[in-house]
Amino acid sequence: MPLPNLRRIFSSFRTPEEEAQISRSAFFKFSGYILTCAFITWMAAKQGAHLRPGVTGGA
Repeated sequence: MPLPNLRRIFSSFRTPEEEAQISRSAFFKFSGYILTCAFITWMAAKQGAHLRPGVTGGA
């Protein structure tokens, strides 16, 4: 027996405007998360370059 689509069940209790706002909010939160991960990775790589011998850390 397939499970019900929970997103469809919960969205049926919201107006289209509320659904659009929730979707927009989720998109921006996800974008912020990805940008934060990229920034932390870039900073860690930059910091790690100073620890490895023979690797220059700048232009």
